[in-house]
Amino acid sequence: MPRLKRQAGTDPNPATSEPTVILKVSLPKSVHDSYEQFASLIGVPLEDVLADRLQSCVDHNAGRGVYFNDPEREELENLAGRRPLRTAEDALEALRALQTLELAKAVPITFSAGQLRRLNMGRRVGQSLADHVSTLFLREVRRVAGV
Repeated sequence: MPRLKRQAGTDPNPATSEPTVILKVSLPKSVHDSYEQFASLIGVPLEDVLADRLQSCVDHNAGRGVYFNDPEREELENLAGRRPLRTAEDALEALRALQTLELAKAVPITFSAGQLRRLNMGRRVGQSLADHVSTLFLREVRRVAGV
């Protein structure tokens, strides 16, 4: 496994007065190669990429973290209405923004922005979205139940 040894004085955040620590880390070669490729792509030393990643994730201490690669993040942003998601709070706000309709007998149903767009396409002029969804819901329940 490749070993990483940071040299003294290569603090990736020189604005801080916090002392740095020299660290030796064992990584699987595939992990090393992935970070090395990224470092090469952005033109910075591998050690700085690793130090930056460790610093940016220091507060992410969940037992089961949720991580998104770029295509997954793009899909999530599309589902959130093209809102840029840079933080966990951004993702939570996007999820909170889902629309909820109250149907007959106060049955809440939550829809994403994309689902609402599709639902609105079949709605008659002057018909409320709740009435339209209620009609669709009842039609489907009747179809499934054989009524």
